[in-house]
Amino acid sequence: MGGHYHLEEETAQVQIGLAYRALAPTDPDWYHHVLGLNVLSGGAGSRLHTEVRERRGLAYSVGVGNRALRGFGYVVGYAGTKPDRAEQTLSVFRTELRRLGEGVSAAELERARTGLLSSLVMQGESSGARASALVQDGFLRGAPRSLGEIQERLTRLTLEEVNTHLADRPDPLPTVVTLGPVAPGAGATPVQGAS
Repeated sequence: MGGHYHLEEETAQVQIGLAYRALAPTDPDWYHHVLGLNVLSGGAGSRLHTEVRERRGLAYSVGVGNRALRGFGYVVGYAGTKPDRAEQTLSVFRTELRRLGEGVSAAELERARTGLLSSLVMQGESSGARASALVQDGFLRGAPRSLGEIQERLTRLTLEEVNTHLADRPDPLPTVVTLGPVAPGAGATPVQGAS
């Protein structure tokens, strides 16, 4: 993976998309990965929200999320920003991806854990969401997980275990695709636009 591709379009914003390979849902370290990613992009208080939106005012919407196919996992990210802020937005985004490998604090881990456990409670109260999660587990993992199993796995991980996992992961080399009037950063490969 890797590389930067730009589609030139006359738009008011530059749309920044990125993706990189991550753990498959069946990997033994899946929960370490999920907690780390939630520190990076788990809503207000997450690193991307704080660094890109709150401190620098570069983008209103920014984040990353897990995606999976059977036996394969990847992370996708997005930010939309003004053309004159696109280069800095992409730079900060990449910096935060790399910085995750330096570890997380106890407060960050607990915020991420609380957010995931809260989502789990909400999922348990919606029969549609729960049914969807069970089917997805069956397809991606080969067997469904109970809410108690997920809660136990998220709860028992220590700060040291999560940070060891993050330190052992190589820096992600995302493929970046941007769309807008200017290409943020140097070295973007121009591609023919949709128009």
